[in-house]
Amino acid sequence: MNRFQSHLLTFARAFWLAFLLFKWVYWIASMPRFFALVNAGAIPTVVTSGGVQVSPELFAAAAAVWGVSVPAWAVLNTLINILSAVVFTLTAALVAWRLRTWFGWLTAMVLSVGGSNVQSNVVRTAMISPVPLGSERS
Repeated sequence: MNRFQSHLLTFARAFWLAFLLFKWVYWIASMPRFFALVNAGAIPTVVTSGGVQVSPELFAAAAAVWGVSVPAWAVLNTLINILSAVVFTLTAALVAWRLRTWFGWLTAMVLSVGGSNVQSNVVRTAMISPVPLGSERS
């Protein structure tokens, strides 16, 4: 491995670790607002890419399928999502640790991004970002 490849791999490692840190911190920071909105019954309707991603009706339908209240479903769903995200993150970390090549880091990044999909309900509902999802910038 030449010097350029070594620097590029170091940058990839730093980027991957920064991405993981941001993803987990943002998700955890979104949780209090998510549960406050769910408990207050103030779940917003979020439309992205032309489809409804989050709405009170979707949450109520999912809770009805499980036979629980909406707040209980939100807790249960979040616990399942935490387990799933931890599995994806640990698998990505194992791949990155064992395969110290560019392909190993690419695989770890793909696993990290794939695992972040389960975190979307909390993030979309809480909307703690300064720019609402789905808004147009001028």
